[in-house]
Amino acid sequence: RRRERVRGRWPRRPPRLPGPRLRRRSRGRRSERLPRLLRPRPARPQGAEAMLWLALHLPRLPLETFCATLAAADAARGVALIDGHQVVAVDAAAAAAGVQPGMKRATALALAPELLLAASDPARDAAALHAVAHAALAFTPTVTLHDGATVLLEVQSCLRLFHGLGALRQRLLAALAPLGHRLHLAAAPTPLGAALLAQWHPVPGGSGDQAGPGGHGGGSSGPGGPGGDLVLGEHATKLPALQR
Repeated sequence: RRRERVRGRWPRRPPRLPGPRLRRRSRGRRSERLPRLLRPRPARPQGAEAMLWLALHLPRLPLETFCATLAAADAARGVALIDGHQVVAVDAAAAAAGVQPGMKRATALALAPELLLAASDPARDAAALHAVAHAALAFTPTVTLHDGATVLLEVQSCLRLFHGLGALRQRLLAALAPLGHRLHLAAAPTPLGAALLAQWHPVPGGSGDQAGPGGHGGGSSGPGGPGGDLVLGEHATKLPALQR
């Protein structure tokens, strides 16, 4: 063959031997030869379970973490958090004296001379939010922080273990009650939808608003307000219901 190539000829094909024809090895489908990241995803089966996200929003977190550092006598004077020269949050005693968020510092002190003013502490608030997230890990491994005052839980996979969303909510609230926070709860098929519902919460003390002794975390209330129950409503499992 070397001589034939040198002379400018191609070697002849060897004759086929009689016998069973051997099939060529299949190279597989085109999608199987692609890298894993470029392969088309298999279609989701119709009976597969969708995700269910539960949001825990703490609307009074900065005020609660500051009050936790005070003695009972100081807390009774009334507490207000300020940002610059403007009031951003008040407790029940300050609100009873007429102090409201949005007021100037001088106006608040004129209404309540014994008012205790303070600024929020982001590090203290973050530590309190992490404590809530650690307590939620006892119910689901999928826990994430949405922002500085909201914790998200994916609970679809653990509903059967806790006998439904209603029972899971009650057990979760019982576990969070010792932390003493006011909670707004909401559920939705997407994490952003659940977080927005929990932060929206138009009716104080209405559905999803959990308050214990002294106005901080613990009990539960029934459906109320225009949106119905923010945890057990139709929007918890159906995306179109979030648009209503």
